[in-house]
Amino acid sequence: MRKLILAIDQGTTSTRCITFDNIGRPVHKFQKEFPQIYPRPGWVEHDPESIFKSVVECIDGLGMSSHDAIEAIGITNQRETIVAWDRYTGRALHNAIVWLDTRSQDLVKSEVSHPDGAQRYRKLTGLPVSTYFSALNMKWLIENVETVREAVDNDTCCFGTIDSYLAYRLTAGEVHVTDCTNASRYNLMDINTLQWSPEVCHHLGIPISTLPRIVSSSETVGRVSSDVIPSLGSVPITSLIGDQHAALLGHGCINPGQCKITYGTGSFLLMNTGLTRKDSPSGSLLTTLAYKLGPESPPVYALEGSVASAGRSVVWAKENLRIGDDLDEFNQYAASVPDTCGVTFVPAFSGLFAPYWRDDARAVIVGMSLRANFRHIARSIVEATALQCADVVEILKKEGDLEDNCHTIVTDGGMTKSDPLMQVQADLLNTVIMRNRMTESTAFGAAYAAGLAIGFWDMKPSDNPIVSLIETQPGSDIFMPQMTMEERGKIFARWKDAVNRSFDLAKFNNQS
Repeated sequence: MRKLILAIDQGTTSTRCITFDNIGRPVHKFQKEFPQIYPRPGWVEHDPESIFKSVVECIDGLGMSSHDAIEAIGITNQRETIVAWDRYTGRALHNAIVWLDTRSQDLVKSEVSHPDGAQRYRKLTGLPVSTYFSALNMKWLIENVETVREAVDNDTCCFGTIDSYLAYRLTAGEVHVTDCTNASRYNLMDINTLQWSPEVCHHLGIPISTLPRIVSSSETVGRVSSDVIPSLGSVPITSLIGDQHAALLGHGCINPGQCKITYGTGSFLLMNTGLTRKDSPSGSLLTTLAYKLGPESPPVYALEGSVASAGRSVVWAKENLRIGDDLDEFNQYAASVPDTCGVTFVPAFSGLFAPYWRDDARAVIVGMSLRANFRHIARSIVEATALQCADVVEILKKEGDLEDNCHTIVTDGGMTKSDPLMQVQADLLNTVIMRNRMTESTAFGAAYAAGLAIGFWDMKPSDNPIVSLIETQPGSDIFMPQMTMEERGKIFARWKDAVNRSFDLAKFNNQS
């Protein structure tokens, strides 16, 4: 019998299920996309039922044989996306509000009118006030959706991020939990105690009784109900962990100063800061939980720079500008020209996250001339992704004691298939970029945390399990910086000018 760990990787645009064997090799994989819902400009929703069905279809589509046995399940998920459901029926009370959604802008304006502005909760939660995090979208649901408000009044409402919702559904309503990495993204958790902050919850009008119980990233939280997925039986769920935290772990970034960039729908750079909570003096970076590998283990912290739009920009260009039928063709167009012909693209479709935190920014294309064509626009989108990450690294160097640790950055995610992106990123950062050939670092991180909880990994006591497992994987592609300082400076000057032009444009969207 071949024993396996199942990782459920529930992302912003698709769900993937991947099994891993006891030396960390992926064995089975199945992926399913689900619909994106855009009710109004700036609003992004998901149907929770469609997400759950995609999970079931992925598990059924794995094609495991009778000789395969799932020992445990790890769930990793798109963070901040919030679901409200009925505690007793499991019925969703509204579509999920996605992390990209900006409907809570007016609530943000009200909150930042406080003397401490956007930083009013940062000492407790590590986060600024923003549409990005779950808390204000929960508040919006309570204030604007009658079914949610009634459920809150009747104490039948459950709020939770996607990990919490899936755990509830898979266990047939037995558990309402979230792990500390996901909880650290609500803007409601005291990042020092790893418990919900009564002060912040009370101020925002969110009853703690509606929130999930906070657990570690590696422990048994419940068992799959055989009535929900008969093929799985009563398999334990032994890990919940946010996708970016799982990727950090999956890369083996377990020492302070190690960092990774994941290029997915957005881009996310996390740097491990160890057992010490490290704050961002400028407020540009987020203090977050990296992971907590067991109920009795100490929490490990991280600094994060979040970029709202990376792969999403490519999808937008493909669907709306007809630039390429897929990522490979898009990359071919981007690689077919040596530069952007002066075109600069700022993908602020949902505002700009780190280091700007401007909800009022909107996407702009600057510097068009008659010589520019769709190939230059494709390259400007690639360049924009790298420039946004470069902005974050610049702040990390100043505030994260990263100067001696950023000569090499590991990367993963769908967009890393783009050689032009990896090369431009190396050039703009003047840093070595290592692209992991095992592209499923996020799923692997979740599987590792799940296997750790049940003693699944067969390692010598002297070995570090995650490092030993990574050593069995295919390795990395290396991209060395090639750009001159003068070229780099010109690109950054164009970028800063274009970013400034993107500010305060949300008011025009609101008039449309």
